[in-house]
Amino acid sequence: MRTLTCLLCVILLSLTGCAAQIVVTEIGNNVEPGEAINGFPFRIPKRFEVVIFEKSDQGYQEVKTKPIPVTIADPDRLFALNFKSQMFSSATMEVTVNPDNTIQEVTLTSKTTGAKTLTALGTQIDSLATAEQARKNAVKAAETASASALLAADKAKQAADLATLLYHTVLAKANATPVELLKAAQAERTAQLNANEKARLANRPPYFPDVTP
Repeated sequence: MRTLTCLLCVILLSLTGCAAQIVVTEIGNNVEPGEAINGFPFRIPKRFEVVIFEKSDQGYQEVKTKPIPVTIADPDRLFALNFKSQMFSSATMEVTVNPDNTIQEVTLTSKTTGAKTLTALGTQIDSLATAEQARKNAVKAAETASASALLAADKAKQAADLATLLYHTVLAKANATPVELLKAAQAERTAQLNANEKARLANRPPYFPDVTP
């Protein structure tokens, strides 16, 4: 899966208040273009299973491979991110957004003229929000790596099958030279070893268990 370049979108909002608190509201997909909403719109990541289709002369044909798990923005749910505060302080919220409109990081800071404990509370909220987003980012990265490993394993298996077919084609030639036979056999073995290694990296059993280094 191609790594998406994160787009930094900073939302600076200042309000008067005592303690700042993040507010998330689900607004649905029925919002009209240009309609005002109470906050910054975003979507949440959701895991799907993707089936690959290949375009041919007969139209799009499904590629007979195992569905690939991917995580993308949920198109069916839309949320608004905002925050609230009370008197005698100001708060600032910074939001880092991915290109698919999911949130990468949220930081909420507040300055208060009241007791120091209120400032500490605002900092604690920031830390909790940042830690939770970091956990979600780690889960997303692991899912992306797993999908990439599965794709690499499938491609390596296809390459090994092709190498086997080419080897048997050389074997069938009546005038095949020993050098041609040796090259074809070595190419098949190398492709099978590579497919086994890609399967291991994808936590799959080896495609060719009898072929070992």
